[in-house]
Amino acid sequence: MEKFFSHASYSGRLSYSQGVEEIGFYGRGIAFNEDYKSWNYHRQFFTHALLAPRFMDTTINFTNKLCKEMSGYWKSLEKQKTLSNNYDNNNWTLETDFHAWFHGFANDLISIITTGERTYTIASYYNKSAIKSEHPDALVEDGCKSVNASVSLIKDILFFMFVGPFMRHYIPIIRNMSISMLKNRNYVFERFDEIIKNRRKKIEKMPLDKDMNNDMLTLLFTTNTTKSIAKIKALDGKLLKPMSDEKIRINLLEAVLGGTDTTSNLFCLITYYLCKYPHVKQKMLLEIDPIFPKSSEKFHVSRNDISKLKYCKAIIKETNRIIPVAIFTPRCTVEECEFAGYK
Repeated sequence: MEKFFSHASYSGRLSYSQGVEEIGFYGRGIAFNEDYKSWNYHRQFFTHALLAPRFMDTTINFTNKLCKEMSGYWKSLEKQKTLSNNYDNNNWTLETDFHAWFHGFANDLISIITTGERTYTIASYYNKSAIKSEHPDALVEDGCKSVNASVSLIKDILFFMFVGPFMRHYIPIIRNMSISMLKNRNYVFERFDEIIKNRRKKIEKMPLDKDMNNDMLTLLFTTNTTKSIAKIKALDGKLLKPMSDEKIRINLLEAVLGGTDTTSNLFCLITYYLCKYPHVKQKMLLEIDPIFPKSSEKFHVSRNDISKLKYCKAIIKETNRIIPVAIFTPRCTVEECEFAGYK
């Protein structure tokens, strides 16, 4: 049993998948990369971008802005319902799809902090009501199309992972599904390539002393270049080469595809458990209220505030322990082994 669970025998995460390679993810980035040198290269750049203090500040700043926007939409829906039903302003209820709101919130946030561009998914869901947001319809519709394509791509990857090549290539209905999925993949890739191309042109024209965006795309572009102070080195001490556009694209895609549903689902699970255990909710509020007084007209979270929310952090960890948002972590043997007499 000890040998069965040893790291040396089971260090591989995924066996080779022709389907994942066909859809363009195997051997690239972090999630589907079994080449240690390549995986470590991507991981170092990815981690550097996520842990950069200015990236964290950008994330907190846009979280505040999106929370304010979503809160405004909820108040608008409250006012709309109050007027139409002659309710008292102090006695109202709003029945809505909580998961849809937070899925839109997560999409908007992940998109902004990775690419610097919004998908307007919160506004898109709000626009389903009788009134519209202040954002132009064209922007909202374009962002919604992009999000739907990205959500479909997650399902497409799983399809290519578990459905064999014979069925994908020769069974009529399944073959048509595969072709449609590859077209969707091409659309997503081309959209990200266009964002990357435009950002590279913009950065190349910028003078060295000018402040740049602090999103993930900009940090991946500038790391180990003349426009960045931070340098990432390999194990031998040599500087790693700056990322190519294709490598940047796969890192952005993994951040978007891997961060959206997990974030929104965790939000909803936390809300569910807080409603199920009111004493936990009360203890959480006792921690929050001294940091964000109810009398304060402006609600704004800072990095310093987050460091004080230790019980909130424990709630997040416990929720993720009970129902992990990452439902499985595959491992495969990298050498022959024997267990209970079986090889």
